[in-house]
Formats: sequence, structure tokens, C-alpha cells
Amino acid sequence: MKEGVIPVIAAVAGALVVAGVVDAIGSRQGDTEEKTAEPVAEATQKERRSKFVAAVRGTGDALVVRDIETGEDIGVDVGAPRGRRFHQVATAGDGSYVVSAYGEGQISFHDLVLSKDGLPKDLTQIPGVTLRGVSNGGSDMAVNVDGHRIAYVTYGGGTSQIEIASARPADRRKWTTASKGRISSLSWAGDILSFVWTTTRNGAERRQVRTLNATAPNGSLGASRPLLTLPEGAFAAVLSKNGGTIVAGVRGPAALTFHEFSARDGRPVQSLWKQPLDGSGDFPGLGRDSFSAPLMSRLIDELVRDTPVRVLPAKEFTDVAW
Repeated sequence: MKEGVIPVIAAVAGALVVAGVVDAIGSRQGDTEEKTAEPVAEATQKERRSKFVAAVRGTGDALVVRDIETGEDIGVDVGAPRGRRFHQVATAGDGSYVVSAYGEGQISFHDLVLSKDGLPKDLTQIPGVTLRGVSNGGSDMAVNVDGHRIAYVTYGGGTSQIEIASARPADRRKWTTASKGRISSLSWAGDILSFVWTTTRNGAERRQVRTLNATAPNGSLGASRPLLTLPEGAFAAVLSKNGGTIVAGVRGPAALTFHEFSARDGRPVQSLWKQPLDGSGDFPGLGRDSFSAPLMSRLIDELVRDTPVRVLPAKEFTDVAW
């Protein structure tokens, strides 16, 4: 997808995870719909399309690399380190990925490098970059565009943490909360880390987009800055790379929608994309790829890519990056 939003998802029932670059979508709509907030992307920013998907199998014992155009697997599966299971994968640009692996209360991080043809070349543990804590299905990961900082959600001792793992001690941070709320949708905008904090009070859930300055000292997640309380039906949101806008995925009665909001005052800007949908389902996650521009959706059993539409089997995947 280049500088526009094209409906790419057929009607389905089931959980939905959508990932795309929010900085590159929606600008064509400016021809017919007036923009009321900061531009979503710099005009000089160039799109880089990925040709491959790296995905974690549901068992966590292997990664698979798949060609976006053909849907075929590239090479053989990449096995998890002994005694560990893969949990998260994120792009690091230029044909490389960061993969988290968990075992015995420790999360390690590994570089996965692909050849220009998509063949997995190396899986190398990043030295000096580990975290203690529990990684599970509620964990999340985002890699800063500089490649030196990895934000990760861990659990343990009745608390939840957002931690920044880095080989550089000065970059390491931890923010903790004893709240039972869920932390998700990690995304970076320079030194600013955004997330969605879901809490429950009197049986009602509230989802709020909040930010942390990644250069600030360790502390409580309660000190994070609230930007936007998500509307009903919104399950995930990400911050644009310039920090000016927020894009939220909203599940309505009969449609899936991307809504754009101003990060400055929370005002709605525009609807970027809408697709009718029959059946139940929501947005349990919305991730932004910092390096490429296609919109890709993970349905309950397939990946769908726009322009042109590509459908890839994906039922066995728990996390994907491109």
C-alpha cells in the first residue's frame, strides 16, 4: 500500500490482528476529506516493501519465513534455542528481525538475518540483552527504529512491567504496575514509547493510549502520560512515527475500521479504512511496522496483504513481522 488505504479483508468471523505502517496511510484521502491534524508521514519518507513474512509457529518451537507474493515457505524452519520457545518477532529492517525466546524465567533476544532471496541465514543471540520475568500470550514487543532498544512486556511477582532491553546499560529502563490491567500495542515514536492500558472497573473495561519517555528514569507506569481514551469497540492503537497522530482499530457491529486521532488533543481526524465484516471478532492487537509500508492483516487463519491482495495461510502463527 502506498499513500492510501484500500479495503483488503473479506468478511470473516474470528479474532483479527492487523499490522501496518500508520505513517503512510490515509494521505490520499486528503483530496476528498480535509485533514485536521499533523501529517501522518513526512513527504520525503520513502516506502520500503518487504517481500517476506517471518512468523512464530503456535508451538513456539520454530520460525517460518514465507514469501508474501506466493505464500510459499522459504527454506527450512528456524528452530528455537534449546530449552526455549519463540514468543515475539519484530522487523529490524534490511532483511533482519528481532525474535524473543523464553525459558526458565528469562527472555533472550535473537537476530534473524535473511538473504536477499529470503533464506534464513543466521539466528544469533544478541549479547548482553536479556530480561528476567514471565513472557506469555499477553506479552508484547516493539523494536525502536535505531535498533538498539527493545521494549517488552513482562510479568512476575504480581506486577506487570514494560522494560527496555538494550546492550547499552544507559538505555535500560523498567516501569512497573501492580494493576491487573493488560498492557499491549507497544509502538515507538523516537524516544517516546506508546502503549494501550486496559483496565476494568465495575465490570466495564477502559482502554487508554498512554506514553512514556524512554529516557526518563525507572518508575511506575502510573506516571505515564494519557493521550486518548479509546472509543467503544477499539481494542488496540499505535502512535505514528512522528508522534502526531494515533490510529486505532475499531470493531463495530458490522465493520472493521481504522480511525485516526490527533495525539495532541484526542480529536478525531478521519476514518482511514473501513471494511464490512459479518460475525464476531475484535482487534486484540494492532502493530506498526517501522520499516515497510504494506497493510497486512492476520485473520483467524490467514494473512491478507493489499495492493494486490495476497492471501497466505497463517492459522498456525502466533506472531508475524515483515
